[in-house]
Amino acid sequence: MNDTDTYESFRPAYRTGYEGRAKYAGKTYGQAEPDLRRDYEKCRGANCPDWDRAKLAARDAWERVDATKTDSDSHHTGCGCGD
Repeated sequence: MNDTDTYESFRPAYRTGYEGRAKYAGKTYGQAEPDLRRDYEKCRGANCPDWDRAKLAARDAWERVDATKTDSDSHHTGCGCGD
């Protein structure tokens, strides 16, 4: 990203990453990247960056989903909270 980039311009890339994590469950990011690129190219807006720039945001969102899941899983392993 650079100083003129906004979250709004990268929103479709972040969406592609977090939605793709569920859509391509069981795959690594590297395995899913061609599919994510295709998904992004279908839905990106005219003012959105090309995939070479956007893929960093998509990967960030993908990894945040994994981190959230890992944190949640580790909390519930043997905690007895009933959640």
